[in-house]
Amino acid sequence: MPQVQFAGIYAAKERGFYKDEGIEVEIVPGGPDVIIEQQVVNGAVDIGVSSFDSLLVNRDNELPLVSLAQVTQKSSYRLLSKNRRASIRQPK
Repeated sequence: MPQVQFAGIYAAKERGFYKDEGIEVEIVPGGPDVIIEQQVVNGAVDIGVSSFDSLLVNRDNELPLVSLAQVTQKSSYRLLSKNRRASIRQPK
């Protein structure tokens, strides 16, 4: 679905940047009920925009996918785990 994080994709199309490079682009809206990785595998789309963790999960499920680019410096996702070996210290 059109959202601010995809503004560059829409702006590039509007300004003709893809066309200048000889690339024909059709932007296909997604949404929370669309699994973009499955769309790519099924051939419904050629390229999808997805989070890296979602790509890894789908690759682990044996979908033949390749990451073309990671366009952020830092992931917005954090993985946390309880350290079962650490003792809980009570304040004095």
